[in-house]
Amino acid sequence: MIELTKRENEALNAINTLYDHLKFSPTVQEIADEMGLASKSTVFGYIERLEKKGYIERKESSPRALRVILHA
Repeated sequence: MIELTKRENEALNAINTLYDHLKFSPTVQEIADEMGLASKSTVFGYIERLEKKGYIERKESSPRALRVILHA
Protein backbone atom coordinates (compact mmCIF):
# COMPACT_ATOMS: atom_id res chain seq x y z
CA MET A 1 0.00 0.00 0.00
CA ILE A 2 1.34 3.41 -0.98
CA GLU A 3 1.41 5.83 1.94
CA LEU A 4 -0.76 8.94 1.83
CA THR A 5 0.21 12.47 2.73
CA LYS A 6 -1.66 14.12 5.58
CA ARG A 7 -3.91 16.07 3.18
CA GLU A 8 -4.55 13.04 0.96
CA ASN A 9 -5.60 11.13 4.06
CA GLU A 10 -7.90 14.02 5.03
CA ALA A 11 -9.45 13.94 1.54
CA LEU A 12 -10.01 10.18 1.78
CA ASN A 13 -11.56 10.59 5.22
CA ALA A 14 -13.82 13.36 3.88
CA ILE A 15 -14.96 11.08 1.05
CA ASN A 16 -15.69 8.26 3.52
CA THR A 17 -17.51 10.58 5.95
CA LEU A 18 -19.67 12.03 3.21
CA TYR A 19 -20.42 8.61 1.74
CA ASP A 20 -21.50 7.34 5.16
CA HIS A 21 -23.76 10.38 5.60
CA LEU A 22 -25.17 10.65 2.05
CA LYS A 23 -25.20 6.91 1.21
CA PHE A 24 -23.73 7.71 -2.24
CA SER A 25 -20.54 9.22 -3.62
CA PRO A 26 -19.95 12.91 -2.82
CA THR A 27 -19.34 15.57 -5.45
CA VAL A 28 -16.07 17.48 -5.65
CA GLN A 29 -17.84 20.53 -4.18
CA GLU A 30 -19.12 18.49 -1.23
CA ILE A 31 -15.60 17.18 -0.57
CA ALA A 32 -14.21 20.73 -0.76
CA ASP A 33 -16.84 21.95 1.70
CA GLU A 34 -16.14 19.05 4.09
CA MET A 35 -12.42 19.86 4.01
CA GLY A 36 -12.96 23.61 4.33
CA LEU A 37 -11.42 24.32 0.92
CA ALA A 38 -12.53 27.05 -1.47
CA SER A 39 -10.86 25.51 -4.52
CA LYS A 40 -12.36 22.54 -6.31
CA SER A 41 -9.13 22.22 -8.30
CA THR A 42 -7.28 21.34 -5.09
CA VAL A 43 -9.81 18.56 -4.46
CA PHE A 44 -9.41 17.34 -8.05
CA GLY A 45 -5.67 17.03 -7.35
CA TYR A 46 -6.31 14.94 -4.23
CA ILE A 47 -8.76 12.74 -6.13
CA GLU A 48 -6.25 12.18 -8.93
CA ARG A 49 -3.50 11.23 -6.46
CA LEU A 50 -5.81 8.94 -4.48
CA GLU A 51 -6.79 7.22 -7.72
CA LYS A 52 -3.16 6.82 -8.85
CA LYS A 53 -2.24 5.37 -5.45
CA GLY A 54 -5.11 2.87 -5.73
CA TYR A 55 -7.30 4.15 -2.89
CA ILE A 56 -10.29 5.13 -5.04
CA GLU A 57 -11.76 4.49 -8.46
CA ARG A 58 -13.74 7.03 -10.41
CA LYS A 59 -15.78 7.30 -13.56
CA GLU A 60 -14.91 10.45 -15.51
CA SER A 61 -18.38 11.09 -16.91
CA SER A 62 -20.26 11.26 -13.62
CA PRO A 63 -20.00 13.82 -10.78
CA ARG A 64 -20.84 11.12 -8.19
CA ALA A 65 -18.63 8.32 -9.38
CA LEU A 66 -16.07 7.81 -6.61
CA ARG A 67 -15.62 4.39 -5.09
CA VAL A 68 -13.27 3.82 -2.15
CA ILE A 69 -11.14 0.71 -2.61
CA LEU A 70 -8.67 1.02 0.28
CA HIS A 71 -9.08 2.74 3.62
CA ALA A 72 -6.14 4.60 5.09
